[in-house]
Amino acid sequence: MAITYQSAGTINYNTPIFPGVPASVATGDLLILAVGAKSGTATVNTPKSWLALGNLAGTTGSAGADTGPTRIYLFAKVYDGVEDLGTSVQVTGSWNNPWAQIYRFSNATGFLDISFASGQDTAGGAAW
Repeated sequence: MAITYQSAGTINYNTPIFPGVPASVATGDLLILAVGAKSGTATVNTPKSWLALGNLAGTTGSAGADTGPTRIYLFAKVYDGVEDLGTSVQVTGSWNNPWAQIYRFSNATGFLDISFASGQDTAGGAAW
């Protein structure tokens, strides 16, 4: 079976962050929690019952509104149908404008092999 995107919960910008739960979460759904903050030095504690997939940072530039370093974390879980989906995300260290959002995917039952990879284009203005 293919994993299919279904919905996203509301994005939340407060700290601690309480991202909205996507609509119609069912047993076996794959949930991906994305957390970001404007600071290459921000740290996100792994929320209870979530698996940390990885994180990446863009550490160049000067910090400011809508500019400068950014850090993004990804977490995952397969919903078991019982646990409370209310999630609190704590961002520590030096940060600005933290946010979090949960995405829901269906047909995630069975074995899942999840990988995390990142890349960076450091040649500003260069064509792909």
